[in-house]
Amino acid sequence: MDDQDNTAFFEQYAQFLPVLDPLTTPNAYYAQCPFLFWAVIGVACRTYPKNPTLLTALARSITDMALLSPASTSAPWHIIQALLLFLTWPMPKDNTRPELTFPLSGSMLHIAMQNGLHIPMSSHEFTKKRIPAPSEAELVRRSELWARCVIVYQRACSIKGHPPRSVMELEQDFGQREVDVQKLSPPLVVERKCQELVARCSAAVLEIGVRTVSLEQERALDILLRTFENQVTDLEAQTSQGNTNLIFPFISSGEAHCHLAHDRIQTTICRLSIQMLHFFKNQTLSSTGCVQRLLCTACSVIGSVQDLSRTPLNLAAAPLQLYFALLLASVALLRILKGPSLPGLDLERARSRFFIAINLLKQMSVQNNDAAAKTVIVLNQLWNSTRAFRKSDGGDFPTLRIRSRLMLSPVVDAVWWWREEHDPQCRSGVPSQGNAPDGIDSNRDSTGAVVNAPIGLMERQEPVLFGDQFLADFEWALGDDGLFPPTELYGSGWVIATKPPMICRSVPGLTEASRYPQPRFVWAPPSILSKRR
Repeated sequence: MDDQDNTAFFEQYAQFLPVLDPLTTPNAYYAQCPFLFWAVIGVACRTYPKNPTLLTALARSITDMALLSPASTSAPWHIIQALLLFLTWPMPKDNTRPELTFPLSGSMLHIAMQNGLHIPMSSHEFTKKRIPAPSEAELVRRSELWARCVIVYQRACSIKGHPPRSVMELEQDFGQREVDVQKLSPPLVVERKCQELVARCSAAVLEIGVRTVSLEQERALDILLRTFENQVTDLEAQTSQGNTNLIFPFISSGEAHCHLAHDRIQTTICRLSIQMLHFFKNQTLSSTGCVQRLLCTACSVIGSVQDLSRTPLNLAAAPLQLYFALLLASVALLRILKGPSLPGLDLERARSRFFIAINLLKQMSVQNNDAAAKTVIVLNQLWNSTRAFRKSDGGDFPTLRIRSRLMLSPVVDAVWWWREEHDPQCRSGVPSQGNAPDGIDSNRDSTGAVVNAPIGLMERQEPVLFGDQFLADFEWALGDDGLFPPTELYGSGWVIATKPPMICRSVPGLTEASRYPQPRFVWAPPSILSKRR
């Protein structure tokens, strides 16, 4: 890493995650922690014009270092900094490995807790050697690093559709925590409060239940979400009363403007994350005014990201949370535009913002097969589809079929619609509506368990060969196998089995796992599987 790389990192990226000292030399970073050194390079090379192949060349090695980081002998402080960078700007996904953002975010949080960052005043009690109590300046540093760990962890949970743990569950001594929060920079406090609102809202929604929602539950859900929306409004009022932006000395005027815009977008993204949960409503979605509010918020998010694109910032340097915000906003607008017409909807504005979101996602893409590039393909094809979000008779079908991924559920549900129309493998495994094979109970999933389908779902046949969790997995939904036809020698009928696969368990010879002590290829024609489940 030369001085140009170091400068590029602090000019383009550090404003989103100011955890490193710009005066520290690259050699010093390497001496402190090789993983931190390479994490900085891995982030900076996303927009390195002299060698656009560098990111691909380094991605696997840096990912290996991230996986081994919990066992590293480097100082935990630097390991945590490196993981923060790695999780905020993830490496392009390697199709031979599972997605690592979510599990590594948990590892980072546990490393921080293992070293006492969750109790900054008592961090010295978590060391093997006796050290003096931290100074006031050290307390501030520890409090800020812990706050960023929690924020990145909670975002990773939300981005994967899992309920994030609340700060209340992670920290001790409420009174001391409030004292520590006062030492944080104002922008960090805003981000922390936004993520905490999303975490508490997610937990409250799960208490109501979203798998099958009665009319009374929908009303309770509406009241709950409105309450959290009002809390976001209160937070916006608090931040507008004073200067909530911290301008760092190494940020130029252009980057300072970018930092201000990024700070303002936090509460809007928080509001959108909460409002996406309105899509779980079946009977009252169009009658409570939530669609109109959701359209307005989604347009605001896209407009804020567009404002960032007008600054010297290269959107390819945007952190993961901005991509996720665009993903939520564009899918929300797509579902609204494809859904029933409602009074008070500015559809022309929604359509314009939707197209802007697609163009912004193109600017965010750093490789032709990364998440942003794949999202552009999916959004384009869903927009031009005449079958997406429609019943077999052409009527509107706004009900979510994916209901276990919180605010990500509308996104995964949209990808499911795309798969059914554009992925040959998915089409071959899904019977046509109303033509389910004999003996298949439409109220049961692929494991044979009874499923209480939400109201309105009975008009569409559940897929036969895929389990609910398999279809709901976002990494599978946007995998490369969904964009291109399978290239395996024997096609999709071959499976590797160390025990009877779920979809093959009724095929003779596959009923006992003990018969297959070693992995082997087993031919299971789809026609047989669909009839003998």
